[in-house]
Amino acid sequence: MCRSISRFILTSAGLLACFWGVWFSGRCGMAELLSYYGSVSTSLPAVDKAVALTPDNPLVHRDRALVLLQSGHLHEAKLEFERAIERQPRNYYLWLELGRARDQTNDQGALTAFQEAVRLAPYYAEPHWQLGNLMLRLGQRDEGFAEMRQAAEIDVALFPSLVDLAWGAYGGNDSLVAKIVNPRIDSSRIVLARYFAIKGRPSAAIALFRAAHTVPETERRGLLSDFLAAKQFAEAHEVWAGKSRVQPDPTGAAITDAGFESQISFDELGFGWHLPSSLQGVRIAVDSANPHSGTRSLKIQLDGNVTPAAAIVSQLTLVAPNSQYRLHFAARTRELITESPLLIMVTDAGGRDARELGHSESFTKTSDGWQDYSLDFATGQDTTAVVVALLRRDCQVSHCPVYGRIWLDDFSIEKLPGAIIAADQ
Repeated sequence: MCRSISRFILTSAGLLACFWGVWFSGRCGMAELLSYYGSVSTSLPAVDKAVALTPDNPLVHRDRALVLLQSGHLHEAKLEFERAIERQPRNYYLWLELGRARDQTNDQGALTAFQEAVRLAPYYAEPHWQLGNLMLRLGQRDEGFAEMRQAAEIDVALFPSLVDLAWGAYGGNDSLVAKIVNPRIDSSRIVLARYFAIKGRPSAAIALFRAAHTVPETERRGLLSDFLAAKQFAEAHEVWAGKSRVQPDPTGAAITDAGFESQISFDELGFGWHLPSSLQGVRIAVDSANPHSGTRSLKIQLDGNVTPAAAIVSQLTLVAPNSQYRLHFAARTRELITESPLLIMVTDAGGRDARELGHSESFTKTSDGWQDYSLDFATGQDTTAVVVALLRRDCQVSHCPVYGRIWLDDFSIEKLPGAIIAADQ
Protein backbone atom coordinates (compact mmCIF):
# COMPACT_ATOMS: atom_id res chain seq x y z
CA MET A 1 0.00 0.00 0.00
CA CYS A 2 2.76 2.42 0.96
CA ARG A 3 4.59 1.58 -2.25
CA SER A 4 1.53 2.39 -4.31
CA ILE A 5 1.08 5.73 -2.57
CA SER A 6 4.76 6.60 -3.07
CA ARG A 7 4.57 5.63 -6.73
CA PHE A 8 1.47 7.80 -7.14
CA ILE A 9 3.10 10.78 -5.47
CA LEU A 10 6.23 10.47 -7.63
CA THR A 11 4.20 10.12 -10.78
CA SER A 12 2.05 13.11 -9.89
CA ALA A 13 5.14 15.22 -9.10
CA GLY A 14 6.69 14.28 -12.43
CA LEU A 15 3.56 15.20 -14.29
CA LEU A 16 3.32 18.51 -12.46
CA ALA A 17 6.96 19.27 -13.26
CA CYS A 18 6.35 18.41 -16.88
CA PHE A 19 3.26 20.60 -17.04
CA TRP A 20 5.13 23.43 -15.36
CA GLY A 21 8.02 23.06 -17.80
CA VAL A 22 5.69 23.17 -20.76
CA TRP A 23 3.89 26.20 -19.34
CA PHE A 24 7.15 27.98 -18.53
CA SER A 25 8.67 27.20 -21.94
CA GLY A 26 5.58 28.49 -23.64
CA ARG A 27 5.67 31.63 -21.51
CA CYS A 28 9.35 32.23 -22.31
CA GLY A 29 8.80 31.56 -25.98
CA MET A 30 5.90 34.01 -26.11
CA ALA A 31 7.97 36.62 -24.24
CA GLU A 32 10.91 36.29 -26.65
CA LEU A 33 8.57 36.48 -29.65
CA LEU A 34 6.96 39.66 -28.28
CA SER A 35 10.38 41.07 -27.43
CA TYR A 36 11.69 40.42 -30.96
CA TYR A 37 8.58 41.90 -32.55
CA GLY A 38 8.74 44.95 -30.31
CA SER A 39 12.44 45.58 -31.05
CA VAL A 40 12.04 45.44 -34.85
CA SER A 41 8.80 47.44 -34.92
CA THR A 42 9.69 49.83 -32.07
CA SER A 43 6.52 48.75 -30.25
CA LEU A 44 6.70 49.68 -26.59
CA PRO A 45 3.49 47.75 -25.64
CA ALA A 46 4.96 44.56 -27.09
CA VAL A 47 8.21 44.77 -25.09
CA ASP A 48 6.26 45.81 -21.99
CA LYS A 49 4.24 42.59 -22.29
CA ALA A 50 7.46 40.59 -22.80
CA VAL A 51 8.90 42.01 -19.57
CA ALA A 52 5.67 41.25 -17.72
CA LEU A 53 5.77 37.63 -18.89
CA THR A 54 9.48 37.03 -17.97
CA PRO A 55 10.66 39.78 -15.59
CA ASP A 56 13.92 37.94 -14.84
CA ASN A 57 15.00 37.63 -18.49
CA PRO A 58 17.83 40.12 -19.17
CA LEU A 59 17.32 39.98 -22.93
CA VAL A 60 13.75 41.31 -22.82
CA HIS A 61 14.91 44.13 -20.55
CA ARG A 62 17.64 44.89 -23.11
CA ASP A 63 15.12 44.97 -25.96
CA ARG A 64 12.79 47.23 -23.96
CA ALA A 65 15.72 49.57 -23.26
CA LEU A 66 16.59 49.74 -26.97
CA VAL A 67 12.99 50.54 -27.88
CA LEU A 68 12.94 53.25 -25.21
CA LEU A 69 16.15 54.72 -26.68
CA GLN A 70 14.69 54.80 -30.18
CA SER A 71 11.54 56.41 -28.82
CA GLY A 72 13.51 59.16 -27.09
CA HIS A 73 12.88 58.00 -23.50
CA LEU A 74 16.57 58.19 -22.57
CA HIS A 75 16.35 58.23 -18.78
CA GLU A 76 13.94 55.29 -18.65
CA ALA A 77 16.17 53.42 -21.10
CA LYS A 78 19.12 53.79 -18.73
CA LEU A 79 17.08 52.26 -15.90
CA GLU A 80 16.05 49.38 -18.13
CA PHE A 81 19.67 48.65 -19.11
CA GLU A 82 20.55 48.67 -15.42
CA ARG A 83 17.78 46.12 -14.74
CA ALA A 84 19.19 43.92 -17.51
CA ILE A 85 22.68 44.18 -15.99
CA GLU A 86 21.36 43.21 -12.54
CA ARG A 87 20.25 39.93 -14.11
CA GLN A 88 23.36 39.42 -16.30
CA PRO A 89 26.22 41.48 -14.87
CA ARG A 90 28.98 39.89 -16.98
CA ASN A 91 27.43 40.78 -20.34
CA TYR A 92 29.80 43.37 -21.84
CA TYR A 93 27.25 44.39 -24.47
CA LEU A 94 24.78 45.51 -21.81
CA TRP A 95 27.45 47.67 -20.19
CA LEU A 96 28.35 49.09 -23.60
CA GLU A 97 24.73 50.03 -24.32
CA LEU A 98 24.33 51.48 -20.84
CA GLY A 99 27.40 53.61 -21.48
CA ARG A 100 25.92 54.89 -24.74
CA ALA A 101 22.60 55.70 -23.03
CA ARG A 102 24.34 57.50 -20.19
CA ASP A 103 26.56 59.37 -22.66
CA GLN A 104 23.51 60.67 -24.52
CA THR A 105 22.17 62.16 -21.30
CA ASN A 106 25.56 63.56 -20.18
CA ASP A 107 25.55 61.13 -17.27
CA GLN A 108 29.03 60.91 -15.71
CA GLY A 109 28.41 57.22 -15.16
CA ALA A 110 29.02 56.61 -18.86
CA LEU A 111 32.77 56.43 -18.22
CA THR A 112 32.29 53.71 -15.58
CA ALA A 113 30.01 51.71 -17.89
CA PHE A 114 32.48 51.81 -20.78
CA GLN A 115 35.36 50.87 -18.48
CA GLU A 116 33.41 47.86 -17.27
CA ALA A 117 32.67 46.85 -20.88
CA VAL A 118 36.43 47.00 -21.61
CA ARG A 119 37.20 44.92 -18.52
CA LEU A 120 34.72 42.24 -19.55
CA ALA A 121 35.73 42.22 -23.25
CA PRO A 122 39.36 43.39 -23.49
CA TYR A 123 39.86 41.83 -26.94
CA TYR A 124 36.84 43.48 -28.57
CA ALA A 125 37.36 46.73 -30.47
CA GLU A 126 34.07 48.52 -29.80
CA PRO A 127 34.42 48.92 -25.99
CA HIS A 128 37.92 50.39 -26.37
CA TRP A 129 36.71 52.74 -29.13
CA GLN A 130 33.71 54.00 -27.16
CA LEU A 131 35.77 54.49 -24.00
CA GLY A 132 38.52 56.30 -25.89
CA ASN A 133 36.06 58.53 -27.72
CA LEU A 134 34.44 59.58 -24.45
CA MET A 135 37.83 60.20 -22.81
CA LEU A 136 38.81 62.39 -25.76
CA ARG A 137 35.66 64.49 -25.34
CA LEU A 138 36.31 64.73 -21.58
CA GLY A 139 39.74 66.23 -22.26
CA GLN A 140 41.72 63.07 -21.48
CA ARG A 141 43.39 63.22 -24.89
CA ASP A 142 46.37 60.92 -24.49
CA GLU A 143 44.43 58.28 -22.58
CA GLY A 144 41.60 58.46 -25.07
CA PHE A 145 43.87 57.94 -28.06
CA ALA A 146 45.56 55.02 -26.30
CA GLU A 147 42.18 53.27 -26.06
CA MET A 148 41.21 54.09 -29.65
CA ARG A 149 44.61 52.96 -30.91
CA GLN A 150 44.07 49.62 -29.18
CA ALA A 151 40.65 49.39 -30.85
CA ALA A 152 42.19 50.10 -34.27
CA GLU A 153 44.80 47.38 -33.71
CA ILE A 154 41.98 44.91 -33.08
CA ASP A 155 39.84 46.18 -35.98
CA VAL A 156 41.95 47.80 -38.72
CA ALA A 157 38.80 49.27 -40.30
CA LEU A 158 38.83 51.83 -37.47
CA PHE A 159 42.33 53.06 -38.32
CA PRO A 160 41.32 55.75 -40.87
CA SER A 161 38.91 57.27 -38.33
CA LEU A 162 41.67 57.21 -35.71
CA VAL A 163 43.99 59.09 -38.08
CA ASP A 164 41.35 61.70 -38.87
CA LEU A 165 40.59 62.30 -35.18
CA ALA A 166 44.30 62.60 -34.36
CA TRP A 167 44.84 65.06 -37.21
CA GLY A 168 42.14 67.34 -35.84
CA ALA A 169 43.19 66.95 -32.20
CA TYR A 170 46.87 67.70 -32.84
CA GLY A 171 46.39 70.54 -35.31
CA GLY A 172 47.73 68.76 -38.39
CA ASN A 173 51.16 68.11 -36.84
CA ASP A 174 52.20 65.07 -38.88
CA SER A 175 54.97 64.04 -36.44
CA LEU A 176 52.60 64.00 -33.48
CA VAL A 177 49.87 62.27 -35.48
CA ALA A 178 52.27 59.51 -36.56
CA LYS A 179 53.42 59.09 -32.95
CA ILE A 180 49.89 58.97 -31.56
CA VAL A 181 48.39 56.52 -34.08
CA ASN A 182 51.64 54.49 -34.18
CA PRO A 183 50.97 52.26 -37.23
CA ARG A 184 52.50 48.85 -36.60
CA ILE A 185 51.50 46.98 -39.74
CA ASP A 186 52.14 47.82 -43.39
CA SER A 187 48.48 48.33 -44.29
CA SER A 188 48.14 50.97 -41.56
CA ARG A 189 51.38 52.64 -42.65
CA ILE A 190 50.03 53.01 -46.19
CA VAL A 191 46.68 54.35 -44.92
CA LEU A 192 48.57 57.02 -42.97
CA ALA A 193 50.90 57.67 -45.92
CA ARG A 194 47.92 58.29 -48.22
CA TYR A 195 46.35 60.59 -45.63
CA PHE A 196 49.57 62.63 -45.37
CA ALA A 197 49.89 62.78 -49.17
CA ILE A 198 46.36 64.17 -49.50
CA LYS A 199 47.04 66.68 -46.71
CA GLY A 200 50.19 67.95 -48.44
CA ARG A 201 52.80 66.28 -46.21
CA PRO A 202 54.91 64.47 -48.84
CA SER A 203 58.01 63.93 -46.66
CA ALA A 204 56.02 62.24 -43.91
CA ALA A 205 54.10 60.19 -46.47
CA ILE A 206 57.13 58.89 -48.33
CA ALA A 207 58.85 58.01 -45.04
CA LEU A 208 55.95 55.71 -44.19
CA PHE A 209 56.09 54.15 -47.66
CA ARG A 210 59.79 53.39 -47.17
CA ALA A 211 59.08 51.88 -43.74
CA ALA A 212 56.56 49.42 -45.18
CA HIS A 213 57.96 45.98 -45.96
CA THR A 214 55.16 44.78 -48.26
CA VAL A 215 52.82 47.07 -50.19
CA PRO A 216 50.02 45.41 -52.22
CA GLU A 217 49.70 46.66 -55.79
CA THR A 218 46.28 48.22 -55.19
CA GLU A 219 47.63 50.21 -52.23
CA ARG A 220 50.75 51.24 -54.15
CA ARG A 221 48.63 52.53 -57.02
CA GLY A 222 46.39 54.34 -54.56
CA LEU A 223 49.33 56.13 -52.95
CA LEU A 224 50.80 56.89 -56.39
CA SER A 225 47.47 58.40 -57.46
CA ASP A 226 47.36 60.53 -54.31
CA PHE A 227 50.88 61.86 -54.88
CA LEU A 228 50.12 62.65 -58.53
CA ALA A 229 46.86 64.41 -57.65
CA ALA A 230 48.75 66.53 -55.11
CA LYS A 231 51.47 67.18 -57.74
CA GLN A 232 54.12 65.71 -55.44
CA PHE A 233 56.07 64.34 -58.38
CA ALA A 234 59.37 63.25 -56.78
CA GLU A 235 57.52 61.14 -54.21
CA ALA A 236 55.18 59.81 -56.90
CA HIS A 237 58.17 58.71 -58.97
CA GLU A 238 59.66 56.82 -56.04
CA VAL A 239 56.40 54.95 -55.43
CA TRP A 240 56.03 54.25 -59.15
CA ALA A 241 59.61 52.99 -59.51
CA GLY A 242 59.37 50.78 -56.42
CA LYS A 243 60.30 51.03 -52.77
CA SER A 244 63.66 52.77 -52.54
CA ARG A 245 65.72 54.24 -49.74
CA VAL A 246 67.20 56.82 -52.11
CA GLN A 247 65.35 59.92 -53.28
CA PRO A 248 65.20 60.17 -57.10
CA ASP A 249 67.37 62.89 -58.65
CA PRO A 250 64.99 65.21 -60.52
CA THR A 251 67.88 66.80 -62.45
CA GLY A 252 68.48 63.55 -64.31
CA ALA A 253 65.40 63.75 -66.54
CA ALA A 254 64.87 60.65 -68.63
CA ILE A 255 62.23 59.17 -70.92
CA THR A 256 60.96 55.77 -69.81
CA ASP A 257 60.99 53.10 -72.53
CA ALA A 258 62.27 55.66 -75.01
CA GLY A 259 62.18 53.21 -77.94
CA PHE A 260 58.91 51.41 -77.09
CA GLU A 261 60.77 48.14 -76.63
CA SER A 262 58.88 47.13 -73.45
CA GLN A 263 55.33 45.89 -73.10
CA ILE A 264 52.95 48.86 -73.30
CA SER A 265 49.62 49.16 -71.49
CA PHE A 266 46.73 51.56 -71.84
CA ASP A 267 45.92 54.14 -69.17
CA GLU A 268 49.34 53.86 -67.49
CA LEU A 269 49.41 55.53 -64.08
CA GLY A 270 52.80 57.02 -63.43
CA PHE A 271 55.87 57.82 -65.49
CA GLY A 272 55.61 55.42 -68.42
CA TRP A 273 53.87 56.05 -71.72
CA HIS A 274 50.21 56.94 -71.21
CA LEU A 275 48.00 55.63 -74.01
CA PRO A 276 44.35 56.60 -73.35
CA SER A 277 41.95 53.76 -74.10
CA SER A 278 38.91 56.05 -74.32
CA LEU A 279 40.17 58.42 -77.07
CA GLN A 280 37.98 57.93 -80.13
CA GLY A 281 39.39 57.76 -83.63
CA VAL A 282 42.81 56.51 -82.50
CA ARG A 283 44.39 53.07 -82.74
CA ILE A 284 47.79 52.56 -81.12
CA ALA A 285 50.11 49.54 -81.33
CA VAL A 286 53.80 48.67 -81.34
CA ASP A 287 55.19 47.95 -84.79
CA SER A 288 58.19 45.75 -85.52
CA ALA A 289 58.40 46.77 -89.18
CA ASN A 290 61.10 49.32 -90.00
CA PRO A 291 61.84 50.86 -86.56
CA HIS A 292 64.19 53.83 -86.29
CA SER A 293 66.41 51.68 -84.05
CA GLY A 294 66.04 48.60 -81.91
CA THR A 295 63.23 46.20 -82.75
CA ARG A 296 60.02 48.24 -82.39
CA SER A 297 58.43 51.66 -82.77
CA LEU A 298 55.01 53.04 -81.83
CA LYS A 299 52.39 53.24 -84.57
CA ILE A 300 49.42 55.63 -84.29
CA GLN A 301 46.51 55.24 -86.72
CA LEU A 302 44.19 58.30 -86.90
CA ASP A 303 40.71 57.53 -88.21
CA GLY A 304 38.44 60.56 -87.80
CA ASN A 305 37.30 63.08 -85.19
CA VAL A 306 40.15 62.91 -82.72
CA THR A 307 39.59 65.53 -80.02
CA PRO A 308 41.83 68.57 -80.70
CA ALA A 309 44.37 69.40 -77.95
CA ALA A 310 43.86 65.95 -76.35
CA ALA A 311 47.06 64.01 -75.66
CA ILE A 312 47.18 61.02 -78.02
CA VAL A 313 50.36 59.63 -76.44
CA SER A 314 52.05 61.21 -73.43
CA GLN A 315 54.61 60.69 -70.69
CA LEU A 316 55.23 62.41 -67.36
CA THR A 317 58.92 62.94 -66.49
CA LEU A 318 60.81 64.64 -63.68
CA VAL A 319 62.85 67.78 -64.38
CA ALA A 320 64.69 70.42 -62.35
CA PRO A 321 63.34 73.96 -61.87
CA ASN A 322 64.94 76.91 -63.67
CA SER A 323 66.70 74.70 -66.20
CA GLN A 324 67.06 74.34 -69.94
CA TYR A 325 66.33 71.01 -71.66
CA ARG A 326 66.41 69.58 -75.15
CA LEU A 327 64.08 66.78 -76.25
CA HIS A 328 65.01 64.53 -79.18
CA PHE A 329 62.84 61.99 -80.99
CA ALA A 330 62.31 60.41 -84.42
CA ALA A 331 59.06 60.26 -86.40
CA ARG A 332 57.75 59.23 -89.77
CA THR A 333 54.32 59.86 -91.28
CA ARG A 334 52.11 58.63 -94.07
CA GLU A 335 49.11 60.31 -95.68
CA LEU A 336 48.25 62.72 -92.87
CA ILE A 337 45.09 64.72 -93.58
CA THR A 338 44.22 67.37 -91.01
CA GLU A 339 43.25 71.05 -90.74
CA SER A 340 45.30 71.46 -87.55
CA PRO A 341 48.98 70.59 -87.13
CA LEU A 342 50.16 67.49 -85.29
CA LEU A 343 53.28 67.85 -83.14
CA ILE A 344 55.05 66.96 -79.90
CA MET A 345 54.44 69.45 -77.07
CA VAL A 346 56.00 69.83 -73.62
CA THR A 347 53.86 71.32 -70.85
CA ASP A 348 54.39 72.08 -67.17
CA ALA A 349 52.79 69.22 -65.21
CA GLY A 350 52.44 71.27 -62.04
CA GLY A 351 50.47 74.19 -63.40
CA ARG A 352 46.70 74.43 -63.30
CA ASP A 353 46.47 75.26 -66.98
CA ALA A 354 49.19 72.92 -68.34
CA ARG A 355 51.33 75.84 -69.49
CA GLU A 356 53.17 75.13 -72.73
CA LEU A 357 56.97 75.14 -72.44
CA GLY A 358 57.85 74.20 -76.01
CA HIS A 359 56.79 72.28 -79.11
CA SER A 360 58.30 70.59 -82.14
CA GLU A 361 57.81 71.38 -85.79
CA SER A 362 54.54 70.15 -87.24
CA PHE A 363 54.62 66.74 -88.89
CA THR A 364 54.53 66.66 -92.68
CA LYS A 365 51.81 64.88 -94.66
CA THR A 366 54.15 62.07 -95.70
CA SER A 367 57.79 61.89 -94.65
CA ASP A 368 60.64 60.44 -96.65
CA GLY A 369 61.53 57.79 -94.07
CA TRP A 370 62.42 58.63 -90.49
CA GLN A 371 62.98 62.27 -89.57
CA ASP A 372 64.91 63.47 -86.51
CA TYR A 373 63.27 66.20 -84.41
CA SER A 374 64.36 68.24 -81.41
CA LEU A 375 62.87 70.99 -79.32
CA ASP A 376 64.19 73.16 -76.50
CA PHE A 377 62.22 74.17 -73.45
CA ALA A 378 62.87 76.00 -70.19
CA THR A 379 61.40 75.07 -66.82
CA GLY A 380 60.03 77.64 -64.37
CA GLN A 381 61.03 78.16 -60.78
CA ASP A 382 58.30 75.79 -59.54
CA THR A 383 58.48 73.21 -62.34
CA THR A 384 59.41 69.73 -61.10
CA ALA A 385 57.82 67.60 -63.84
CA VAL A 386 56.71 68.01 -67.44
CA VAL A 387 54.39 66.15 -69.80
CA VAL A 388 55.68 65.19 -73.24
CA ALA A 389 52.70 64.58 -75.53
CA LEU A 390 51.68 63.94 -79.12
CA LEU A 391 48.64 66.08 -79.92
CA ARG A 392 47.19 68.39 -82.53
CA ARG A 393 46.44 72.07 -82.17
CA ASP A 394 42.92 73.37 -81.72
CA CYS A 395 40.95 73.47 -84.96
CA GLN A 396 39.66 76.75 -86.38
CA VAL A 397 36.73 75.05 -88.13
CA SER A 398 33.80 73.11 -86.64
CA HIS A 399 34.34 69.92 -88.65
CA CYS A 400 37.96 68.92 -88.26
CA PRO A 401 38.71 65.21 -88.77
CA VAL A 402 42.21 63.81 -88.97
CA TYR A 403 43.41 60.76 -90.90
CA GLY A 404 46.74 59.06 -91.47
CA ARG A 405 49.55 57.28 -89.67
CA ILE A 406 52.43 58.37 -87.45
CA TRP A 407 55.34 56.32 -86.12
CA LEU A 408 57.39 57.49 -83.11
CA ASP A 409 60.71 56.16 -81.81
CA ASP A 410 63.89 56.95 -79.84
CA PHE A 411 62.89 59.71 -77.42
CA SER A 412 65.60 61.23 -75.26
CA ILE A 413 65.95 64.29 -73.07
CA GLU A 414 69.07 66.14 -71.98
CA LYS A 415 69.66 68.94 -69.52
CA LEU A 416 71.64 71.73 -71.11
CA PRO A 417 74.49 73.40 -69.20
CA GLY A 418 73.77 76.38 -66.99
CA ALA A 419 70.70 77.45 -65.07
CA ILE A 420 68.25 80.03 -66.25
CA ILE A 421 65.73 82.32 -64.61
CA ALA A 422 62.50 81.57 -66.40
CA ALA A 423 59.35 83.64 -66.05
CA ASP A 424 56.47 81.47 -64.79
CA GLN A 425 53.77 83.93 -65.73
